[in-house]
Amino acid sequence: MALEYIDEAPTLEEYKEMRRQVNFMVLSDRIAANALNNAFHITCVRDCGRAVGMIRVLSDGSYANFITDVMVIPEYQHRGIGTEMLRRTMEFMRST
Repeated sequence: MALEYIDEAPTLEEYKEMRRQVNFMVLSDRIAANALNNAFHITCVRDCGRAVGMIRVLSDGSYANFITDVMVIPEYQHRGIGTEMLRRTMEFMRST
C-alpha cells in the first residue's frame, strides 16, 4: 500500500464511484462536477494511482468552512486514512 495524499480533486468518474462504494447519494454528472469544481479544498487519497478516499471543504472565503464528503472506500477503511485526511485538512485550513 503506497498511499499518496494529494491536494487535488479526483476525476468525476472516481468521485461518483467512491460515492457509490460508500453508499452516498447518487449525483448526476452536472451536480457532481459542480461539487468538485466549487470546492475550496479537496484532498484525494490514492493507492498506486487508484482513488481510495477524499475529503472536500466548502468555504465562504472568509472564516466559515464546512467539511464534507469525507469518504474512504470500504476495503481501505479502519486504517487511519480518514483521520489523516482530516488532520491534513485542518492543518490546511489553519494555514489559510
